[in-house]
Amino acid sequence: MKLNPRFLQTCTTYCLSFRVQSLAESLSLPSRNFYTFIYNNIFTTISVRFRNLFIYYFSCIMMSMLKINNIYKSFGDLNVLKGVSLTVNKGDVVAILGPSGSGKTTLLRCINFLEKADSGTMDFDNIHTELNKADKKTILAIRKKTAFVFQNYNLFNNKTALENVMEDLVIARKIPKKEAMEIAKAALDKVGLSEKYDSYPSSLSGGQQQRVGIARAIATKVILLADGKIVEENKPEEFFTNPKDERTRKFLKIN
Repeated sequence: MKLNPRFLQTCTTYCLSFRVQSLAESLSLPSRNFYTFIYNNIFTTISVRFRNLFIYYFSCIMMSMLKINNIYKSFGDLNVLKGVSLTVNKGDVVAILGPSGSGKTTLLRCINFLEKADSGTMDFDNIHTELNKADKKTILAIRKKTAFVFQNYNLFNNKTALENVMEDLVIARKIPKKEAMEIAKAALDKVGLSEKYDSYPSSLSGGQQQRVGIARAIATKVILLADGKIVEENKPEEFFTNPKDERTRKFLKIN
């Protein structure tokens, strides 16, 4: 059976867009017979040059290790994931970048079922699952083949971001509560959490929890360590607005 170039081009286009299932259905073929069809009716009829190109494109489909499609996740009125889709092939090293609170940690937690997604599907190691309907057996099978490094900043879960920063100031350093509150607010402002004073850790993203930890650290004294030695240490307001050492000024990009 000889197939015209237009049909071959259509097949390649579908392969490029990872639509194996759609192509199989358009040919009225069961998915399990699709690869046999490709070999018998396409692979053996094309030139060596085009065959190599086809192998490359087609291998992209077969190498897919993880594919997530249309993940949605909300916390109350806050929509965190809005239809996230992603394909990771075997051998890929993938970094997910984005500003704090953009949903990076939530996405990873949904993939590993530490958070229940509102909707979306995942294909991993020949396991297909709807993320909001996965049973315990499926979750266990996926977790056996994955690993997760937790973000843990030792925040008190029963205290707000402001109270977490104030805790050391009031309890350990015996600073009056009113003064401690002002210092804590200033520290949270410096890390961009001025609107999160009254938020509990459970409602903060991983990056936001990290910034609460940073605010707690800089609320008492900031230390710049460089080249194996302490360059400068001072109160936060002095450190960031009026650093004494030239190395500190360069680090903070203060002229």
